[in-house]
Amino acid sequence: MGRPPLDQEAERWVLLAQFDSDSDAKMEWGDVGTLYWLIRPEDLAAHRFGQVRLTVQC
Repeated sequence: MGRPPLDQEAERWVLLAQFDSDSDAKMEWGDVGTLYWLIRPEDLAAHRFGQVRLTVQC
C-alpha cells in the first residue's frame, strides 16, 4: 500500500529558515520552542515567498 496523500505532500516541503529560542537574546517561543519556515521547491525557484508556511514547535 502507498503512502497517504498527506505524507506525500509533507515530503515535498523544504526548510527555508529555522530559529531556535534564545534566552540570552530574549527571543523565546513557547517553552524554548523553535520556528520553522517551509516552502515547496518550485515556489522557492519562482521566488513565490507568499507561499511560505510557518510552523512552531513549543
